[in-house]
Amino acid sequence: MMTHFGKAHQSIELHEGDILDPRFKNLIANEATVIYINNMMFDNELMWKLKYDLLQYARHGTRIVTTKALVSRRPSTEKREEFSKISETEKIEKLEGCVSWTSRNIDFFLTKMDLLKSFADVNNNP
Repeated sequence: MMTHFGKAHQSIELHEGDILDPRFKNLIANEATVIYINNMMFDNELMWKLKYDLLQYARHGTRIVTTKALVSRRPSTEKREEFSKISETEKIEKLEGCVSWTSRNIDFFLTKMDLLKSFADVNNNP
C-alpha cells in the first residue's frame, strides 16, 4: 500500500496474539518501532497493565496507534499516571470506512514514546 502512495518503507513483521504475553515485552523494549493495538473494548485494569507492564518499556520514538487513547486529557484518578510523563498522545483525524469490523467511523490515537520528556520535566522542576 505504501508503494501505491509513493512512500518508502522497510520490511515489517506482524505479530498476533495476547499483547500481555511476556514474549512481547522483549520485542516492544528492543525492536518495535510501530505498534497497533485495537484496545477499544479494554477495561481500566487491562489499560493499566498495557501501559505499566508493557508499553512503558518501549524505546524512545516508538509510535503506538490505538483505538482508545492511552492517555486521557482529563485529570486522572490513577495514582500512577506516569505514562503521560514519557509519552505524547494525539487524536488522528477520523478515517471513513477504515476498519472491516464496523461500519461506524473509528477514532484512532497516536502515542509517541518520548523518554526525553521525563528528563526535561525533572530539569524544569527542581
